[in-house]
Amino acid sequence: MVSSSLHAGGTVGEVIVSAIGRYADRIAFVAGDRTFTYRELGQAIGRAIRMFDELGLRPGDAVAQL
Repeated sequence: MVSSSLHAGGTVGEVIVSAIGRYADRIAFVAGDRTFTYRELGQAIGRAIRMFDELGLRPGDAVAQL
């Protein structure tokens, strides 16, 4: 039987939002010679959310990414 505590805690989105708030100036990703802070990650996520809103997408709509 799987312990119910295994499923306790936040969603992936909540974990990302928490990391952005707590570690804004720390490095989140490295791509080649470019680094991205958690603050920059948050800004990129915000731009994506605005784009989805402008396209009329709502929670539950399917989105594919390549």
